[in-house]
Amino acid sequence: MTIVGVMATQKRIIVGSDSRLTTINKRGRLITTDHAQKLFWLANPGCIIATAGKFSLQLNHHWARLNELIVLFEHQLAVKVTFDEVVQAFRELIHQYKLDQNDFILAGLGDARLRLIHLINGRLETLALGTDQLPKSYFFGQSELVMALTAATKQQLIDLESSGLTVKLQTLLSDTVKQAQSDAQVATVGGPIQLLEIKKS
Repeated sequence: MTIVGVMATQKRIIVGSDSRLTTINKRGRLITTDHAQKLFWLANPGCIIATAGKFSLQLNHHWARLNELIVLFEHQLAVKVTFDEVVQAFRELIHQYKLDQNDFILAGLGDARLRLIHLINGRLETLALGTDQLPKSYFFGQSELVMALTAATKQQLIDLESSGLTVKLQTLLSDTVKQAQSDAQVATVGGPIQLLEIKKS
């Protein structure tokens, strides 16, 4: 499971995630990796794909990681695609590999403006963007962590008012991960915080 946070304005979208991946091997042992990639940059057409969820993914009859699926997805795309075409193709891919129940967040430029899309259960939802003074924040993933983040966000954003959006998001996610690790025997979130940003030029 992953926690993903987004800070979004009309001019820039920052997406952040923890980097812990916990899997169970054939003997039922938990294997934890704290540097798993959960945020992806697609150079064509220039967009971010992030995920919050648990994965049981097979590609060509072997267990695969999400980054393998993203590489496959990039190879399937046309030479030049729009953000809307990426969103639609990714939706079809997720359905094909039965990953519909996971949260996916896509951010990119569509129709000369920044767009933020939430994909879950086969449904696409366009999320609103804020302003420089009032950025919109969204959190996805483990329900208790999302609730804790949502409750803490307003006060922490006030406390961090003089900081930039990147620092705000990194601080919020880091604090939540630390709290989750202290509350659980085997925390499903952890590791260094990853951040990706897209700006409107």
